[in-house]
Amino acid sequence: MIEDLTKFPVVSRSGKEYMINISRTRGGGLVKVQINKYIGKSKILRKDKFDYLRTETYRPEDYNYNYVEIAKNAVEYHELRIETLRRECEQMKQEALERMLKQQDGIEAFKNWSGKC
Repeated sequence: MIEDLTKFPVVSRSGKEYMINISRTRGGGLVKVQINKYIGKSKILRKDKFDYLRTETYRPEDYNYNYVEIAKNAVEYHELRIETLRRECEQMKQEALERMLKQQDGIEAFKNWSGKC
């Protein structure tokens, strides 16, 4: 059984800093990896502040009990997921803009239509 593991800073390839907590689950064979984003120092006590982002569950034996690799995988997966969502959001915005422009063109064409069939 592992003790709870915590590491800060964990710096991703993009340069963002995270705190990673790895703890065992009830029931045994899995571990929870909690990812927290570093947001700076508190103004009063000057303590590090973090925002909770997500928790993933891993089977340590799939990683040959290499908790460093588990933590790296969790951070990479998180950032890949965020980037994928960002791209999908941008694509949806672009598609909505294109629909709006087509709609405006259609309205303008209707207004300029002579009415003849």
